[in-house]
Amino acid sequence: MKLTGYRLIVILTTAGFGLSKAALSYQGKSTTPTTLEWLYGIIITVGLYWIGLYEHNSSQRLPSLFITDYAAPLRRIFK
Repeated sequence: MKLTGYRLIVILTTAGFGLSKAALSYQGKSTTPTTLEWLYGIIITVGLYWIGLYEHNSSQRLPSLFITDYAAPLRRIFK
């Protein structure tokens, strides 16, 4: 399985959301994590879903997002 740009965006936005929500919760805030949850749950997820619909039907459009495999360069960076 390839690690495409789209998949990297999904992984990084999910991790960023989870980490920021956890940090805000640990600081004792209750409204901000809930707002973040709604924002991510509605806007970000719907946007990523729409973009994801084109992943298998991109017909060579946006190769950096759907075709290029970034696994090897990332392995070199994090080695």
